[in-house]
Amino acid sequence: NSASRIAAWHLIEAQRFCSEFSSPPAIANASRLQNWLIKYCSLNGTNIIKRRHVQGYVSPVHLRDPAALTNALQELSEAGYIKEVKNKKQKDIHVNPALLIGGDA
Repeated sequence: NSASRIAAWHLIEAQRFCSEFSSPPAIANASRLQNWLIKYCSLNGTNIIKRRHVQGYVSPVHLRDPAALTNALQELSEAGYIKEVKNKKQKDIHVNPALLIGGDA
């Protein structure tokens, strides 16, 4: 039973890894950003992040470019995974709570 779970995990990881290379760059960037947002939110117990913070700390580093970040955020917004909310002069990114509990958005 344990061996089958380990094998299944490796298959899922291989599929995830390969799908990043076969995806268009915009989709791959959105996926990477989504993974970073979920990890950040889970570690910090929140679903709201300042866009400026994301731009300064997101990994991979190429997503710190304003145009790349905007495009990735737009992809996630259109998919219903995030929502950008203007807060005074800044923008906050609200991550769909369903993503943080492992559910579908």
